[in-house]
Amino acid sequence: MKKIVKNGLVLSTALLLAACGNSSTSTSSDPGVAENANVKIEVKGGTYVLPTDKSSDSQYLAVELKVTNKTDKKMEISTSDFKFYDEEEDEVSTLDTYSYGSDFETLSFDSISGGKSKTTYLIYEIDEDASYSLHYAPFLDENAKELKVTVDAADYEDTTGEIESLVSSYVNAVFLNKETEASSSEKEEKSSSAVLANDVEAAKTEFIADYVKELTDEFYYYVPSEDEAKTFINAYIAENAKRAKVTYTLKTYLPDFAEIYVRPEVIDLSTIDMDSLADKFVEENQGKFENYSDAEKAAEKYVLEQIPTMLNTASIATSGSMYDKEGFLITLTKNSEGEWEINTASDSYYSYLIETFSGLNINY
Repeated sequence: MKKIVKNGLVLSTALLLAACGNSSTSTSSDPGVAENANVKIEVKGGTYVLPTDKSSDSQYLAVELKVTNKTDKKMEISTSDFKFYDEEEDEVSTLDTYSYGSDFETLSFDSISGGKSKTTYLIYEIDEDASYSLHYAPFLDENAKELKVTVDAADYEDTTGEIESLVSSYVNAVFLNKETEASSSEKEEKSSSAVLANDVEAAKTEFIADYVKELTDEFYYYVPSEDEAKTFINAYIAENAKRAKVTYTLKTYLPDFAEIYVRPEVIDLSTIDMDSLADKFVEENQGKFENYSDAEKAAEKYVLEQIPTMLNTASIATSGSMYDKEGFLITLTKNSEGEWEINTASDSYYSYLIETFSGLNINY
């Protein structure tokens, strides 16, 4: 009889220990770490993002989470296993994001082999000065005790503004010939980690070359020399730098991909009264030409030289090629060196920026 009782007591104790082991949480000194006998949850970091089609007036944090399976069997995890609470204990919904140009992925459903770990992301709309708690419990296990970790939004830097800074610096340097922080080597050394991979000087040279060609094609009789074209272009850019207005609206910001609307309002050359210039030329040059062709060439040369004097009164307009009222959608990707690169491919909206900043085809 004693033997049977003794064995029963041993069995009961084993069961009790196993039950306690499944539900107890370790007393880690790190509020970003929690674990029990089966799983360990660690907040490894956080990065501010802007999911596509979410308001740029709000802030969103992608919580980097490492989940370790401490058992020898495969475990499943999904967004349903995690709950995010603010300081008032109100639950904050998990957000999804997807962009065709990004490899960034958030947790949906995944499995972790025994003894292995996986790092994933969960996105929440947050207040940058607030503290939050992230709770984990297997969704299908009603008896599981929650693991709880702390997420302090203030621990992470909001770098979403770096895209506007980089793109505006690029636009200013390439299309408006303005010196900016991004193109100044001295200031770049002191700036944040955001670096633009594009060769700004090469882009500026390409823009001027395209502008020379487009400007030359605008004339029927007179063929401006390259120097004449560049004199006109430099005058236009200089005045545009004073009067143009460019607005930027961030659409998407992920660790490896971003989209931003660029909306230029530039000097519209079509609003300059070319007829009055032609009439003035005729008035000043009556009887000076023996044939019509020579007169037309001289008239067009005169117009080319006089337009710069009228740039300060010409109207400012947006492009008729702008299909979205927010502007042209410019995309950037982060390369293997951690540098942002603007997509300048000919099949992108970047080509419309080149056209718009020339002021030649604003109403097309």
